[in-house]
Amino acid sequence: MIKAYEDLDRGSLIGIKKPDTHPYLCYKYIDRLIPVINPNPDRYFSRQSYPPYYEISHYACIIPLKDIHNLNAQLMNDNTYGYPVPDTVDIDTLEDFEYAEYLMRKR
Repeated sequence: MIKAYEDLDRGSLIGIKKPDTHPYLCYKYIDRLIPVINPNPDRYFSRQSYPPYYEISHYACIIPLKDIHNLNAQLMNDNTYGYPVPDTVDIDTLEDFEYAEYLMRKR
């Protein structure tokens, strides 16, 4: 990631990873299911034809000090570029931690 940042010569880098589910499969529920993104069902009839999407991951970020005041709450701005990172476990609860321990033991 450091080499990619040095080659970038401007902006910041934030980790990106493939999401667990595609946004085309996400819905809001307000008395009924409402698609978050409403793709053309005739064009995207199979999941394999969905366009690629990425989820941001704060697993790793490189931000120039001079840009900190320009970042939004997700540590991004118009000069932020994505860098693919490995799948990670977001640890917010004891169960998340135990799951991460389980995955480490499986290695």
